[in-house]
Amino acid sequence: MALAYARERHQTFGGDFDRSKRQQEVIMSIKDRILQNGMLPTLIAKAPALYNEISSGVHTNLGFDQVIQLAQLILQIPSGNITQASIGPDALIESKSPDGTESIYLPIPDKIRLLRDQLFVGGSTTQPLANLSGDTTGSVQAEAARIGIENASSTAGLGEQTASYLQSLGFTITGVSNASGTSDNSSIYVYSSKPYSLNYLSRIFGVSSSLINNSYDPNATTDLVIVLGNNWAANNSIPK
Repeated sequence: MALAYARERHQTFGGDFDRSKRQQEVIMSIKDRILQNGMLPTLIAKAPALYNEISSGVHTNLGFDQVIQLAQLILQIPSGNITQASIGPDALIESKSPDGTESIYLPIPDKIRLLRDQLFVGGSTTQPLANLSGDTTGSVQAEAARIGIENASSTAGLGEQTASYLQSLGFTITGVSNASGTSDNSSIYVYSSKPYSLNYLSRIFGVSSSLINNSYDPNATTDLVIVLGNNWAANNSIPK
């Protein structure tokens, strides 16, 4: 029954995303059951056999003794002190399998890195929309992202105005050019991992996850390229 509960993905609105949360719930419930029923000594006695049984499906550089020590440590941590999270639709892009027959999700790596940092190093996923001196974590400044700008709006000179605006916030601008066509919506192209800068800029320019294009290139001289659309021309944050 527990396995069916953890695997089901069709009976709730959130589908796969609800399933991942239920799987975490099952794991935490197993932890609580072990403690409530005093099962730990029995499990430790059976640990060698259990370890051999599951080791074919688990790949780790931890030795058996280290696994036991880690398990004992985890069981000492109150459940309320354990932080949990799951990857949601805001960190994914709806797509199709290579043969076009299956609906799949593609990850947005920088969004997932933000979640990772929030969980493991206390990084904030919310950056202030002000001068980067207001970046209390220093994450955006530390990335020193190199920004390129393409003007795909119908407003002449918007690229240069936006470049000056971003420079006033502390960003390095590598170049400004006009796009080959016009676009109603702004977008961002990612050539190098700058997750905090990407989050900061996507909020400024109102760029949704579906308009963030990941094209990683280790040899690129620009980390992020912002393509300005007519929505930025009509509702921008540039001081008048």
